[in-house]
Amino acid sequence: MAPVQTATSVLPRWESVSLVAVNYADVAGWVGELSERVGPFRCRKAAMLLRAVLDSAVRDQRLPRNPSVGVRLPRLPEQEKRFLTLAELVGLAGAAGRDRLMVLVMGVCGLRFGEVVALRVGCVDAIRGRLIVRASVSEVGGHVVWSTPKSHQSRQVPVPASLMVQLSVAIRGRAADELVFTSKEGATIRAGNWRRRVWDRAVAASGLESLTPHDLRHTAASLAISSGASVKHIQRMLGHKDASMTLNVYASLFEDDLDLVGQRIDGLLAPLAASVRPVEGLSAASAKTRRTETGVD
Repeated sequence: MAPVQTATSVLPRWESVSLVAVNYADVAGWVGELSERVGPFRCRKAAMLLRAVLDSAVRDQRLPRNPSVGVRLPRLPEQEKRFLTLAELVGLAGAAGRDRLMVLVMGVCGLRFGEVVALRVGCVDAIRGRLIVRASVSEVGGHVVWSTPKSHQSRQVPVPASLMVQLSVAIRGRAADELVFTSKEGATIRAGNWRRRVWDRAVAASGLESLTPHDLRHTAASLAISSGASVKHIQRMLGHKDASMTLNVYASLFEDDLDLVGQRIDGLLAPLAASVRPVEGLSAASAKTRRTETGVD
């Protein structure tokens, strides 16, 4: 959803309210009313933007804590997830032009859009092969708003060596506080502009109809799971609050992985089973009789 639409959901209720007057109960009531009026998707977007603004107020010491934390947001209707193959991801990245590397990072490392555009050079640890996710960017009423990641905690995300080589080349000689990815003008990338100028064109050129940037996050999870990553690994990579959230979102992918585990175990058992020979002259019935007589069964 466009940031302007989200702002029109936030401003009418909160524009004239003093920061210190915002409380949990009022935010919870507003979320409930807004969900009924505009639907769960727009309500969640608006509530997350309000939370980002309040997070900024906490960082600026204008508020002791964020009163919106803990407010339950409406559930979104179940939507079919899109998982790109590695070949499709590479093709999409190629169609993104100068933003090729940014698309690859989203599709391989699973960063949210706001996290990848907030990534700074100093957060790229080439020695350990990690990205350190410390911030996120959103847009409120045409203004860029900086906040912590969705989980409110920083995290470290592993980067494949070949991708880290490309990142290292891209940031070589740049200051630690510079953004890794910027607009053509060198400014912070804004979601609406980027989707129109880069994403929509790349999707059309790749023949991937109705694909969204968030589908790259699903793709990263799918690629990691298919490579043998555990639930805990995926949880940490994506910044989920706990492993149950990861399983709720990607349970079907882990079910496929369990099938592979069964096949691998069967591959180990088969040679052992083939090497076992029955005791000569001892039938199954007589063997059972002997075990009963000796008290062993």
